[in-house]
Amino acid sequence: MKKQNILEKCDIAHELGDVLSETRTLTSIVGVLFGFLLATTFYAQNLTALEHILLICALFFSMLSLGIFSLPIIYHHIAFPYFEIKKYMLRVHRFTVIGFIPFILTFLFSTYLALERLSQGYGYIGVIVIIFSILIVYKLRK
Repeated sequence: MKKQNILEKCDIAHELGDVLSETRTLTSIVGVLFGFLLATTFYAQNLTALEHILLICALFFSMLSLGIFSLPIIYHHIAFPYFEIKKYMLRVHRFTVIGFIPFILTFLFSTYLALERLSQGYGYIGVIVIIFSILIVYKLRK
């Protein structure tokens, strides 16, 4: 009985470490993307009104996803002695799933902005290809 209890605690600690490392990775990715977008605002020239709006939206959504992906780490440090670890894991999962929504929007807006400049007006094709790729991968996962 005691050995099984120790093994359960080790599994939960391992899962908790995995979840926190995933959020650290996502936070780093979004932070780098935010840095590129912020640098783009300073060096972009001759942007159309649509490109300005998309750049501002991409910056906003990247800050939002950065904040949401940081919440599990912040919550971990504030409420460390957990009494209900499964409840904490569900919260972390919820934060991560919610954080993917602004992250995907940031990714799509950034892709459109980059491809619009490189392809001289055909950036929407790249966004459509990404959306269909995501849908196909989602359907094939089963």
